Amino acid sequence: MEYKNFEYDFVERTLRNIEWIEKQNAINKENPTVTPFYEFTNLINQCLGLILLPSQFSNSTFLANFSQELTHYGVGDNIVNKIKGNKDKTLSNILRHLRNGIAHGHIQQYSVNNHDITDVRILDADKGVVITSDDDAHTIIEFNIEELRTFAIKVAEEYCRLKKEKLDQAIN
Repeated sequence: MEYKNFEYDFVERTLRNIEWIEKQNAINKENPTVTPFYEFTNLINQCLGLILLPSQFSNSTFLANFSQELTHYGVGDNIVNKIKGNKDKTLSNILRHLRNGIAHGHIQQYSVNNHDITDVRILDADKGVVITSDDDAHTIIEFNIEELRTFAIKVAEEYCRLKKEKLDQAIN
């Protein structure tokens, strides 16, 4: 099916894909012969569609319409351990730094006993800086897997709600 509005449709379809994948994963868990589902890999892929692209599509005016309360997105401001120049832990700043960290592959994952990944750190650094330690990053954002999943979905849902309102206004 063709996209009518790529910005909106892509994010909306990514949300629908997540619903389908979660249903299929629940079915597959009951069958031990099925190849395991790589939840973290899928989550990072979904972040491209739920965080990275919406932040690319949105200017600061559009982002200002988002709820800026981090608790609205299922997380507290404690997810940010370090932010450049002690800037505010606003949704706009966090989205920008997440976008940069994900796009540049500055992602560290943590697991318990080398099993399922439980936590993720996304780091942002100035252009050209190679991250070899935490000191090289100007922003470090940490989530447990469920927090990142909830955050990404809620940001995407807020984006779709606001974008749909804007599209509906353009029609009327």
